[in-house]
Amino acid sequence: MPSPNPLPKIPSDLSHYWREFRHGVMPFIVFIAVLGATLYLWNTHLAPPSIVGQVEMVRANVTTTAPGEIMDLQVDLFQRVVKDEPIAVVRIMEDDVLSATIRSAEADLLIMRERLMDNQMRVEQNYTQLQQTLMNRRVERATENVNLQLAISDFQRISKLFQEKAVSEAEYDMARAKMEALKEKLIELNKLIAETERSLESLKPSVNATNSLDTNEVLYAAIRAREEMLRATTRPLIIKAPMSGVVSAILRRKGEKVIRGDAIVTISTLEPERILGYVRQPLREKPKPGDIVQVRGRGNDRIPRQATVLKVGTQLELIDPSLLPLQTAAHVTEYGLPLLITLPRDLHLMPGEIVDITPDRLH
Repeated sequence: MPSPNPLPKIPSDLSHYWREFRHGVMPFIVFIAVLGATLYLWNTHLAPPSIVGQVEMVRANVTTTAPGEIMDLQVDLFQRVVKDEPIAVVRIMEDDVLSATIRSAEADLLIMRERLMDNQMRVEQNYTQLQQTLMNRRVERATENVNLQLAISDFQRISKLFQEKAVSEAEYDMARAKMEALKEKLIELNKLIAETERSLESLKPSVNATNSLDTNEVLYAAIRAREEMLRATTRPLIIKAPMSGVVSAILRRKGEKVIRGDAIVTISTLEPERILGYVRQPLREKPKPGDIVQVRGRGNDRIPRQATVLKVGTQLELIDPSLLPLQTAAHVTEYGLPLLITLPRDLHLMPGEIVDITPDRLH
């Protein structure tokens, strides 16, 4: 049977309730909080990213366009340069090679001089022969003129006799034919003499007794011109920077021999503009140009920034092992889909720095 007068509830101190809360409820709350923090850290910091990337390194190899020797290297490692700034001076041809080339040119010009002199001698011989031929033709014309006068006299005498019926018609025709033949011969001789005179006029030597001296002067002038041309083409080649940046590598030193296409230094850009990323396999979803992604550096600043996909490759490419997690990079070779991404302006990264990239839908 219940007591008619129940005992009053003994009041408890607040510290008792706090102790009961700490022992009964607080462990569960702490467990839930730690579990949530662990999941957050795993997803944002520890889980392998689906897209890995690296700030694009824009480099330019400064090469020589001609073989020679580096006379002067005007830059040093990590020195900043601007576009068109002199980088190196290359001597294209050695002095002994230049001298040998000049001597070869002189020999060629001397051979040419001998050939010109031979040609001049042949021209003079031809001129002399034509003079003799012309004299013979003139003598022949004078002889035929005398013969023509005799033939005309004979023809006139035979014509009178023919009219008097003293000679036959055959003798008359023979005298006339001889006269006409001599006339035609003289006409052809005059043409031949005129043509020979024109040939002599064209072959008349334009040189005089100082011809040899003039030829030597022309020869020496040609040698000097060839020497100047060779020296102009073998002047030191000044190699200039193709872009502004910093000298990241020196591949050749002063005094070294180089050939066409040899790289002397490497220049890297100072201000990166893009990120080169790779979508790791399996490709659950292929990105498209214009997609938004989250970019996060691996330094102290871990706050993700939005970036835009610019271009997407058309085939899988080999991923640089330095971009992969250590446990992956040490054992396998991995291929991924390359893509170019804009570099957020407020994300201060250096060229070559590694970044983690995730699709924007995960955030």
